[in-house]
Amino acid sequence: SRATTDVDKFKHRQLEGKTVVLSFWEADCHNCWRTIPALNQLMAEHAENEEVAFLAIFRDDILFLDQLLEYFPFDFPHISMGATLAGKYRVIIYPARLA
Repeated sequence: SRATTDVDKFKHRQLEGKTVVLSFWEADCHNCWRTIPALNQLMAEHAENEEVAFLAIFRDDILFLDQLLEYFPFDFPHISMGATLAGKYRVIIYPARLA
């Protein structure tokens, strides 16, 4: 699984000095699903750029996320149970993108 509930897994020093693209999404958001191919393409276009990091924040449970990612590939590393983190960024509408 590329998903974790451990926000600390993504160490600040791994992201420090980089442009970080955060994608906040949830399972019930149809607009979220429609944007995944474009986000995967964006990540692929910047794969060689060490100055850019990508991270998806999934609002729901990690077990549900693992099942979804089997059928709908989303290439970003994921943090699940991300409601608290979304709150820190004042995300109230999904999908949301921050860089």
